[in-house]
Amino acid sequence: MVRHRFHTRRIFRTEFNRNIINRESMASPSPFLSLPREIRDKIYEHYLTVPGGYVCDPDRFAASAMARTEEQPDFSIVGVLKGADGQPIDLNLSYTCRLVASEMHGLALRTNTITFSTVTSDELRILAQCFQSAKVSHVDGYREGMSYYAVQYMPDEVFDELKLKYPPFIPVLERMRSEKEADRFMITDMDRKGPYGEAMSLWSDFLKEVVQYVLPLDPDHKFIRRYWTESGGSFTDDPPEEVARTILRSIDMIECPLTHWAIPADHVMNADELAKGPLSDDVRTKRDRIKYRFSAAAAAVLFLQSLGNGRCAHLRKIVLHEDHESVVHPQRHALGLIPFCQRNPRLFVQRRVDLWKNALQHDSRWNMIPMARYMDKFHLPSDWGIISSDVSHIIHGWVKEALALAPAGMPANSFSLIFDGQPIPHLATQIFQSTLQRDVTWQLAWEESVRRGIIAEPPLFRGEAWSDWYPGYYFRGFPQAMKDIADQKSVVQCNFDVGEPWNVERMVQDHMDWNAQKWAEQMREGHEPKLWETVPPLPTWRTVLEENLVPIPDGPYLPYGDSDSDIDFPSSSDSDSD
Repeated sequence: MVRHRFHTRRIFRTEFNRNIINRESMASPSPFLSLPREIRDKIYEHYLTVPGGYVCDPDRFAASAMARTEEQPDFSIVGVLKGADGQPIDLNLSYTCRLVASEMHGLALRTNTITFSTVTSDELRILAQCFQSAKVSHVDGYREGMSYYAVQYMPDEVFDELKLKYPPFIPVLERMRSEKEADRFMITDMDRKGPYGEAMSLWSDFLKEVVQYVLPLDPDHKFIRRYWTESGGSFTDDPPEEVARTILRSIDMIECPLTHWAIPADHVMNADELAKGPLSDDVRTKRDRIKYRFSAAAAAVLFLQSLGNGRCAHLRKIVLHEDHESVVHPQRHALGLIPFCQRNPRLFVQRRVDLWKNALQHDSRWNMIPMARYMDKFHLPSDWGIISSDVSHIIHGWVKEALALAPAGMPANSFSLIFDGQPIPHLATQIFQSTLQRDVTWQLAWEESVRRGIIAEPPLFRGEAWSDWYPGYYFRGFPQAMKDIADQKSVVQCNFDVGEPWNVERMVQDHMDWNAQKWAEQMREGHEPKLWETVPPLPTWRTVLEENLVPIPDGPYLPYGDSDSDIDFPSSSDSDSD
């Protein structure tokens, strides 16, 4: 039936185009153009509407993204979109005459939803990993480390300006300025200390502005020198030329203009020393077989930038299908769509996050080396399953970033985030009930125990990572955010039942004899069951995860592994399911 409808639509278009062209070539006016404008508009809409709308072709997108060069840096949108039916977009009617072209102008974009998904290819996965390494491992990490020293050289007026701009981080700024030298080792390692109950994107912006404010005010780069001297490196013993190179690299990291949702050109990454290293080499040789992807949101931003403001004004709805894991903190990437929604208030962005093939695959133990996630499960006594203790951390990251969009400038009624639990929504409900709702209640019970004086609240800014002292505190307002989701009063939605909170008072009473350390330990270890397995029609969780791996290459192959412990990734006969 669907095929017949598409065939009928193509016949209609062909005959309609022929009739218009034939009439235009005659002296007498076209009967079509004699129709009232509102009738012609209905015909145009029928002609242009594609069931399911337009979709971004991931292969064409990847090819266009990789085709950018220093001489030709623009992203070409030609052929990137196609119909959801797989057919090329047909705009031939608009070419019949100037009047028809004028009347149809922008209607195709107004009529059809555009759906983007995550993108990768053999070449693009290398670019994605390089960008992940440069942006997350270097730029974000070193900005954070240097920020603690930058505050020491910050004028009072700048200090006060940042306090006004970032009220949640006023205690952080004050602690940075008063930090004793003896405590420096606690704040210069690469572990994140924030975000102190706020969105990670806000914390990242705060740290960026701290170092960028101070950089031009410190011509001798004292805070950079102190950072490298006191962070355990051999900076003071390096020759002058190496010191100069280190300072220049630090300045590059501080001034890096790339956003988390960027898809940089290949020549940009090739010129970036931060993107090079053994991890990138492993991706190129496919020792690291991860299909690194860019997010659907990042793909949409690049496409819209190339589409131009004039054509973007005609857009009405965009769907971002985050169908797989992607690089560089994808939870934050909808921030890149705010300018487009501000310029076009009629544009609505729906972001759909697949629980099974995206969100719940995150493994907090292997944030920096994703390939180790698989090595761990193949070679160590680890079961294949969804880790209960990670679920709330995963979900709250997406929720908090979605809620941070409005304060960042996203217009009202322009965005929604949907957690997609299909095709097994009943399992999604069970997982949320057992983990997320338990942790929501845990945070409420912890807060109530502190309020009653049953346990002492840990000092907020000790220098250790936030999660070490506040493992049960996800973000301010997390319980209310989950209630709003359940009551369908939030920009965040679920296409399954999210369950019910546990009993707060019972949890408080049951743990009256616990101290803060016991609360922290049980928050991490008290989930039951500790692992979840998928159920049909999905394959096993192991099979779902292995879909993220490219095939083992032909010819000589050095498996990914830990050379110190002789742990190698298994051969294709042992594990490869591609």
